[in-house]
Amino acid sequence: MILFELLFVVSIAIALAYLYQWVNKLFIKQDRCVDTPKLQKLPIKKEVTKENTLKKQGDAYEHFIGKQFEEKGYLVIYNGFICGFDDGGVDLVAISADAKILYLIQCKNWQKMTMQSHHLETLYHKLQIYNFDFLSLSIEEIKIHLSIPKEDKSIKEIILKIKEHKETLTIHQILYISNEKVVSLEMGQYLSFSKNQVLNYKKMKIVVENMA
Repeated sequence: MILFELLFVVSIAIALAYLYQWVNKLFIKQDRCVDTPKLQKLPIKKEVTKENTLKKQGDAYEHFIGKQFEEKGYLVIYNGFICGFDDGGVDLVAISADAKILYLIQCKNWQKMTMQSHHLETLYHKLQIYNFDFLSLSIEEIKIHLSIPKEDKSIKEIILKIKEHKETLTIHQILYISNEKVVSLEMGQYLSFSKNQVLNYKKMKIVVENMA
């Protein structure tokens, strides 16, 4: 009787073990067959904003004007590129080879914007109060933006002469615009004409120089 009961218990245990293995395999198989959604990598679309486009156009125009001065032998400091928003209102500084003439230059590649008197006054004021911050720039910062390479020695000599003779420099202030159509007729009362169709606003010259 005891042996029979023992065999019965063992058979029940074996049956339960087989049942457990079968159920376990069933669930594992189901888990492996479940299609988990794959994360699809969406292409990153670089947003082209109006601000980005305008900045590229402005940068291209600054480089265009700066290169013209470089080709005439001037040391050009691309102040806007180097300092960004902290350029003090001066995009370019062009210094003659003998360091006696210096141009403080603003560049505006305006196409649709209409120039108003307050625009000119703001630009003129910034050029007037510019404090020669470019003198604190390193040689490497100046060289990296040049289209026509200059030797370190040449750049150092010019900067040194500017520091020593800053008070006797001949300084010109120029606003370059790429489109004469941005100047409205109403601006005539604030402007005067000089030779070669150059406009004048107080001590600042306004030169139309188109990239095309």
